[in-house]
Amino acid sequence: MRDAWPMLIAVDGSEHALAAARCWSTWQGADPPHPVLLSVVPPAPYPWAEAGEDLVRIERDALALGEQRLRPARDAFAAAQRPCEVAVRIGAPADVIVNEATHRRVALIALGTRGLTPLRGLLAGSVALRVAQTSPLPLWFSPPGAACPPTLGRRLRLLVAVDGSDSACAAARWAADAPAHFGDVHAELLCVQPAFSPFEGLMDAAAGRFDHWGERIGRDAIEAARAAMGDGPARVEGTVRTGEAAETVIARAEEIGADAIVVGPRGLGAVGQTLLGSVTSALLQVSHRPVVVVPSGAA
Repeated sequence: MRDAWPMLIAVDGSEHALAAARCWSTWQGADPPHPVLLSVVPPAPYPWAEAGEDLVRIERDALALGEQRLRPARDAFAAAQRPCEVAVRIGAPADVIVNEATHRRVALIALGTRGLTPLRGLLAGSVALRVAQTSPLPLWFSPPGAACPPTLGRRLRLLVAVDGSDSACAAARWAADAPAHFGDVHAELLCVQPAFSPFEGLMDAAAGRFDHWGERIGRDAIEAARAAMGDGPARVEGTVRTGEAAETVIARAEEIGADAIVVGPRGLGAVGQTLLGSVTSALLQVSHRPVVVVPSGAA
């Protein structure tokens, strides 16, 4: 057996975070990860110090709270007889998660998400979106109720959303490299083309452009992703669909029984859907299957 590869699992005491930790405790493969369970407690507000509070006691209580939040996840690994490391930090949760993962040079960050909120387009769990915005490392997001891959570590079926961009190619490279840790990997590259409106069709007909009425653009995007994957050991196939991108990706993931959807974010913004690109943001909010977000420089 090779040395365990490092990963970080963020735990905040919530049920969705605990479910993600329990999933990773079921690892079945011969190349297990070395998981670090991380609990981050926000720092005490400064007015407490001005009121004469004992900062040492406040910090001690914060660390105790972090330990308390970690206990159920640590117990899940103990029950599965899987070793894990635990860490408690004080600070801004998203920043600490990214800094800790970068410092430890982990291969993957795993988080549970809250999914769709009343402010759709703004939140999928603010910490999760902030981590996705700033992390240079791949992230595995588990939404509420997501099924844990039944053969995690031995077999994995991935749906990789591609559009010809550099970020999509990075996602494809991650899928190509996934067998190094996840065993037998079967990847489908999916390119979703927007549906044509009658007006657009008339304009293109007048200009003599007909190539994207067919599948050429989609096939070009798939070929670019295949080239980025190199000679990776993952089994690969390609599919082109027409429709709204996020909805079509989610529907296709259901059709093939994908264990996870892999996507590369397409740029950063201040808030909301522009944080990761509308497709990635929507997937984090509404997908019922895990979503792997691969920054362009990570693969």
